[in-house]
Amino acid sequence: MKRDGGRRRVSAEKGQATIEFAIIIPLLLLLVVGIIEFGKAFNYWIDLNHLANEGARWAAVEKVPPANSSPGPNDIRNYLIGQASSTELESAIAPDGGGPIGAGTSNVGICYTPTPIEGYVGTPPPQIGDAVTVTIEAPYSFPVISGLINLAGRLFGAGSGSIGDITLRGESTMRLEQLPPSTYTTPQPNDNYWTPCKTTTPDPPTVTPEGWTGNTETTPPWPDSTFDLSDTDPDATFECSIDGAAYQTCTTPKTYTNLTNGGASHTLKVIARDPAGGISAPTIYTWTIS
Repeated sequence: MKRDGGRRRVSAEKGQATIEFAIIIPLLLLLVVGIIEFGKAFNYWIDLNHLANEGARWAAVEKVPPANSSPGPNDIRNYLIGQASSTELESAIAPDGGGPIGAGTSNVGICYTPTPIEGYVGTPPPQIGDAVTVTIEAPYSFPVISGLINLAGRLFGAGSGSIGDITLRGESTMRLEQLPPSTYTTPQPNDNYWTPCKTTTPDPPTVTPEGWTGNTETTPPWPDSTFDLSDTDPDATFECSIDGAAYQTCTTPKTYTNLTNGGASHTLKVIARDPAGGISAPTIYTWTIS
């Protein structure tokens, strides 16, 4: 009897160990496979950054597009495809197999950060020393982890589950050593290279006259006129143009002296420039000195 009881206890312990193992094994597999898959994702991200670095270097020395008489919008992507070390990376660069950049099927982007040019209204063209940035974005999935999470959810009655795709982004920035020909900076259909990285602009500045209101200055100290300048961006700087002259850096308050009076009309134009080089539309203020 004692011997039979011992056998039953051993059998029960074996059954308990089997159940515990069945419970633990999905979690253990999830941990091991997770380490492997996240390691692969990290390596994939490194590869994307390496390719972006190749593209930025190519762009910095005026090779995007290559210097030929008929450049095409696919040139940088074709170059990167040639540098890719696997078909997986080739698909990341051109998921459609060869659609043009900017057509919604490419994962490659290129842009430059404009350097402010005093008096230049609008986005300055590329200049030597400007930062040029190449980016490559690609989706990445975790099919094995998703499968294990789904299995574990069913075992524990929690329902199915998965990990959705994530977007990995490789990026590299270098300084321009050669200027691209002007024809490469004019956006063409399905073309997004050589466009400014910054797409936002500061708000137009507010121009407020000191000492009078409206559009007629009748109070001394005319023929001098003073204006307060402000912008919604506290870090913005200002450039002013008086009566059609070239824009020059100005600060607030801005005073113009010895202006023509006796009913003469004057026009002040002020633009705001943020630290990243974004330029506002000009604020135009016209007034008469009586």
